[in-house]
Amino acid sequence: MALQFDHAVIAVADLDLAMREYEEIGFTVIRGGVHANRATHNALIVFPDETYLELLAHTGQRPLPATIDFSVLLAHGAGAVGYALRTDDLAGDAARIEQYGFKVSQMFPGERRRLDGTLVQWRLALVDEWFAPFLIEDLTPRAYRIPNDPAVVTHRNGAEWVGDAAVPVAAQIADFLAQTEQWMQV
Repeated sequence: MALQFDHAVIAVADLDLAMREYEEIGFTVIRGGVHANRATHNALIVFPDETYLELLAHTGQRPLPATIDFSVLLAHGAGAVGYALRTDDLAGDAARIEQYGFKVSQMFPGERRRLDGTLVQWRLALVDEWFAPFLIEDLTPRAYRIPNDPAVVTHRNGAEWVGDAAVPVAAQIADFLAQTEQWMQV
């Protein structure tokens, strides 16, 4: 499978408050869980095409050593701070991207535990040492990370995809989507 847009990361100061604000403007928001580094947790706004917005916030804990630290994405305040491209062959796509002169990091394991106790695992690699974009490959079934339940992917405001104008940071996400189009050609 070719690289595909997976999700945009939106930094928020307070996860509970951000969840309420997004719900007030018509989104269905579900709590994701705490990342393996313990420093960040998230909530998801999932769309029918299996893309999503990730609301990311500090937990108040220090990051555990030897884990990927998403809290660096929160250093510059709220807003769209990164995006992921999904792959089924992280090693192969990383090698292909490097042929175009980009630096791809080592592969980092990632995980979070959902509120129902389910462990969600993936691995990722950063492109040019940042999160715009980063590559992500699911290790557990995709539906663990991105639920496809109609009750989760249907939004009162009618939004059907991450680039919808109803999204508060739509302009920033439009930039990510434009960049994604360029990455599809790499």
